[in-house]
Amino acid sequence: MTGETDRTCDACTCGLGFPLPLTIAFQPIVRPSSGAIEAHEALLRGRDGALAHTVLAAVSDANRPAFDRTARATAIALAARHGLAERLHLNLMPEALRHPEHCLAPLLAAASASGIAPSRLTLELGEDGRLFDLAFMRRFLAACRDAGLRVALDHLGAGYAAIGTLVDLAPDMVKLDLTLIRGIDRDRLKRARALEVVAACRALGLEIAAVGVETEGELAVLAEAGVDLVQGYLLAKPAFERLVTAEEIALPAEASA
Repeated sequence: MTGETDRTCDACTCGLGFPLPLTIAFQPIVRPSSGAIEAHEALLRGRDGALAHTVLAAVSDANRPAFDRTARATAIALAARHGLAERLHLNLMPEALRHPEHCLAPLLAAASASGIAPSRLTLELGEDGRLFDLAFMRRFLAACRDAGLRVALDHLGAGYAAIGTLVDLAPDMVKLDLTLIRGIDRDRLKRARALEVVAACRALGLEIAAVGVETEGELAVLAEAGVDLVQGYLLAKPAFERLVTAEEIALPAEASA
């Protein structure tokens, strides 16, 4: 291992401290056919409940590894403390992990300390230039799978994640972007695009989730299209520092019919 590689890995595991306190809100990911909660997504918050952008404003290249590590460890510990029984989704920017086989270690250690098996963790990859670096992404996904982690490609349909990328990377799950979901019941072009994307994902054997679902009309179209899971204010808003329970899910009767 070269000196340069050693310094990079040290930065991943021992990076500068993050200057702001942070915490997590959890939003459930629901199977519309049954109303069952399949997973919870961890969403960044300030300690006073402030939205993610107030914390992200303090993130720099220098403290990003510490921020990334702290946010994931906080989410895992808090979910475990509240009796997590489902999967947990953690957001991750691929650029934060230059050497994934080393940088995944703190995440796995946090999971082990909280008694959560790696197979119950799903890493959501957001938009990042490295999604186009297929050699890097293949290595990254291989390291995740070797560790037993699931991987989801977020924001599908936002214009940057092509179907060809799905074929090359074959994640475990895709999440349809809210720009594709919003008003889909009133927009024939969006509906056609969504049906095309869902059909391609289904052919590849990928689990499909839709985010940002806010109306019964949107939910009805997505259920008809064959989306496996849904997430959004229609079903439940994010809960600050706790997990939403099944009794709190507001699923329209028609969705589970």
